[in-house]
Amino acid sequence: MRNLIFYALAFLWVSVLTGQGSNENTGSLNDGTIDSQYDYLLDKSNNYQQYKVVRKDFLNKFYGNVADTLESNNNEIANLNRTIIMQEESVDSMKSKVETLQSDLAQVNKEKDSFSLFGILLNKSTYNTMMWSLILGLLGALIFYIFRFNRSHAVTAKAKENLSKTKSEFDAYRKKTLEKEQVLMRKLQDELNKNEMNMG
Repeated sequence: MRNLIFYALAFLWVSVLTGQGSNENTGSLNDGTIDSQYDYLLDKSNNYQQYKVVRKDFLNKFYGNVADTLESNNNEIANLNRTIIMQEESVDSMKSKVETLQSDLAQVNKEKDSFSLFGILLNKSTYNTMMWSLILGLLGALIFYIFRFNRSHAVTAKAKENLSKTKSEFDAYRKKTLEKEQVLMRKLQDELNKNEMNMG
């Protein structure tokens, strides 16, 4: 009988604390990083023996924030992938242009020392200087696009790594929470069974 009264008082105390917590502002769950929101969730959770009692609305809000973060990461990855595809197409186009220019240069080297270009008479050395300047400019642009592509690839890899880490952390947290909830339910059921036996 004393155990029943003790558990009834403990349940009432937890309910009062939870009721007070429901009036608190959940501002920290509305902004900040997932880590800071998780810390806030733990900080605002009540202690019961060695367990944490987490409010359902806090848990649902945190889950929604994690889902939003995952969706945002997925959108960013999709955008980066589109950028990479565009840059790859641009690099291919530049390579094709460079190959065409090199072919033209080889053909020009076989021709006379002087010839007319757009009605202007040019010697071979001037023409070669112009062509090599153009080729170097295109190669510089190609190197720039390759650099941009590599940097975008690194950002994509980092975003995927962060996404994977976030999902792993959330799955571990959810598993731990479910295990704690199951243990509490079993203990509560055991105590209820004991009380029924004691009263019987």
